[in-house]
Amino acid sequence: MRFILPLAMLAGASLSVPALAEDAPATATSAAKTAKPKKVCRADAALGSVMPRYICHSKEEWAAIDKANQSATDGALNGAGPSLKGAGN
Repeated sequence: MRFILPLAMLAGASLSVPALAEDAPATATSAAKTAKPKKVCRADAALGSVMPRYICHSKEEWAAIDKANQSATDGALNGAGPSLKGAGN
C-alpha cells in the first residue's frame, strides 16, 4: 500500500516530461527578454548600530527615491515643509 502512491506519482511525472521539454526553448527566450534589472545596493547607517543595513533597488528605483528625497529637502528648506503652528510653541 505504501508503494502505490509513489509509483502513481512517478508514472504521472514521467508522462508530463515530454510536454515540458517542448516548452523549454520558448520559455528560455522569453526569460531572456524579461530579464530582471540589476540591483544596486546602498549601505544605510542605522542610528545606534555599528552594522550598516543594505538596501537594494534597481537604478530606476534609486533615481525615483533620490528625486523624492531632493524635492522633500527643497520643500523643507523653502518653508513648504510641515507646519509647526499649534505645536505648543
